[in-house]
Amino acid sequence: MSYEDLNKLESKLFSQQSSKLYEEGLNGSSNYQKLVRELNMNDKPTVLNKEEFNKQLKDNTPIYRGVKDIEGFNPDTGKYETTLTEKQIKDNLNYSDKTYIGNGNFGDGIYFTNDKGTAVKYANNKANNVTTAFIDKSKLKAVEYNKLEKMKEQFVDNYNKGKPFYEQITMGHVQSTFRDDSSFALYKGYNCIKVNITDKQGNTQTYYNVLDRSILCIQEDWFIWIN
Repeated sequence: MSYEDLNKLESKLFSQQSSKLYEEGLNGSSNYQKLVRELNMNDKPTVLNKEEFNKQLKDNTPIYRGVKDIEGFNPDTGKYETTLTEKQIKDNLNYSDKTYIGNGNFGDGIYFTNDKGTAVKYANNKANNVTTAFIDKSKLKAVEYNKLEKMKEQFVDNYNKGKPFYEQITMGHVQSTFRDDSSFALYKGYNCIKVNITDKQGNTQTYYNVLDRSILCIQEDWFIWIN
């Protein structure tokens, strides 16, 4: 898909009514959710029983995802109410015919971390609301977030090369077209954005923004500690 075609598609999706997605149990506030829905990116992850999961985990790195109830404003009652429960979010990831996309600081998607303590904390300290998975290396096409940002700048330079001024684009045009880092990453052929964050103590944690859930291998129990 060309940049021009994607620009038209994103403009079309941006104008979609969010209420329609909410009615389908999807995230109407996410532009990347709209793109995933439009492209029918609903292939499911591989769900393994405990024995098989642990067997394959020996050659892979465990990652963790904590979830909590999602609330939305109900105009009929004037109150914020639960729109998706923790169990519904879990079942959606594992088995639903539609992929639910969450909001995120480094692009919308399905967030995991290599630190199980962080996942438990996000899940309101409910260990049963943390899922354990690993990414199928044969399917993984990951990009570092910092590299992705530089790729946007390079994209603008390459697109403008040889074009008259009135046909050139700016970084603002790119942000307006893709609207989300995840959309740009997908456009460049990636299915995961990796983000390394170092705290004040010098400890580095890696977040995985999974753009396509089919690359995941998930332990079928909702939670398991890996020692």
